[in-house]
Amino acid sequence: MSNLRIGILAEDATDSDAIKVIIQRLVANKISQMPKIRERSDGGCGNLRKKAKVWMQEFSDKGYDAVILLHDLDRWKELGVHKDRESLYQKLANIPVPSNIKQFICIPIEELEAWFWCDQNIIDKLARGKSKEKPHSSPHKIVKPKEKLIELSGKYGRPFYDTNMNKELAAILDLELCSQTCPAFQGLKDFILSLCI
Repeated sequence: MSNLRIGILAEDATDSDAIKVIIQRLVANKISQMPKIRERSDGGCGNLRKKAKVWMQEFSDKGYDAVILLHDLDRWKELGVHKDRESLYQKLANIPVPSNIKQFICIPIEELEAWFWCDQNIIDKLARGKSKEKPHSSPHKIVKPKEKLIELSGKYGRPFYDTNMNKELAAILDLELCSQTCPAFQGLKDFILSLCI
């Protein structure tokens, strides 16, 4: 499909920036021109759920074809276990979607930053090439992946990773490997490619 328009709804701008880069990489050479992508985010999951209906309607009114709703699956602080994914999915699925828009609900476990743990090049970049840390075969099982990226970047000097780097890391992420090791990413990839048919 040419003139593809995709909206991204995320908890914060660093997540939507990373997803935008990933979409552009996935559709490269699949459609005649790059899609128009617009992101909306507003400080956390509560605001995302509260404003998603209005934002999706705005995308619909502007002729967008699809919207991606990106929401982390957090942990219960007291218990240290993930909240219920199915319950969260159902809550998000109950938000009304305009009939002319295709929607995909993407729930990275625990957060998008887990995806970067599948890729040795990203690990080496953050560790300044000095760490013996290896990629994880199931990155979605890592506890606090974002904090662990900060820790990794500080092993051999002052920590330099923060989420503003997500866009840069998304540009070098091994997309095929990520789709093999991260179920939420595989779903996102399948959805994006389905829009190119």
